[in-house]
Amino acid sequence: MISGALFRKEARDSLGLWLIIVAVNALYFAIIVWMFDPELGSALKTFEEAMPGLMSMFGMVPAGEPLTQFMGAYLYGMIMQIFPMVFTIVTANRLIAKHVDSGSMAYLLAAPVSRVKLAVTQLAVLVSGLVLMIASCTGLGILLAEAIFPGELNIRDFLLLNVACLCLQICIMGISYLSSCAANESRRSLAFGAGIPVLAYVLQMLSTQGEAAKNFRYASFFTLFDVSGLINAETTALLQAGVLLLIGLVLAVIGVLVFKRKDLHI
Repeated sequence: MISGALFRKEARDSLGLWLIIVAVNALYFAIIVWMFDPELGSALKTFEEAMPGLMSMFGMVPAGEPLTQFMGAYLYGMIMQIFPMVFTIVTANRLIAKHVDSGSMAYLLAAPVSRVKLAVTQLAVLVSGLVLMIASCTGLGILLAEAIFPGELNIRDFLLLNVACLCLQICIMGISYLSSCAANESRRSLAFGAGIPVLAYVLQMLSTQGEAAKNFRYASFFTLFDVSGLINAETTALLQAGVLLLIGLVLAVIGVLVFKRKDLHI
């Protein structure tokens, strides 16, 4: 139920940003794995002890010495939340709202493709980009860990963490895609598609800064991404990841329906 020609075109247009994000993630993965020291600790551990407030704000609090926990704290507390989110926000806005804003949507709709098929194709571009991004980071993480510290990484728990990370990004995708489908102007699409996830992340950061601010976590969907719980395969953490996935899928479907019915002034 997608247009192959449109999918290939939009995928090519998204490739540049995708490669940049993956390259940045790869650099961080290499640095973090290299800095892990199972016997003597690490430079990041020392920095966390010196400035615990700053590190906890960005979700980079080590959960223990094993490599899986170390990677979870320093990569999935911030890096794997922020950089894929940038790709999601920018791409979601470009796939729908930017076409409407620039008038190029008229050319897309002039082709023998229904609105639903067009919207689903654009959504497929976004979903496939996210899946490939998380999958590439997962594979790279396993390869680096096994090459430098054979047997130190709990691969099952690391896979669970990455599946949950994908669920988080799909939740963000749902917000950004719905905003893109609903808006007729790119700036308004970004105002909500970027504004809501960024605000949620800031609230999550603030919630780590003492008792007075801890209730902010209830206003952020990032709270549902429990890195420590996922590494320990806790049922609650897995269910929370499922909730994130469900939210993202529901919002994406609503986005398709909104685009199908909206009045396009093009």
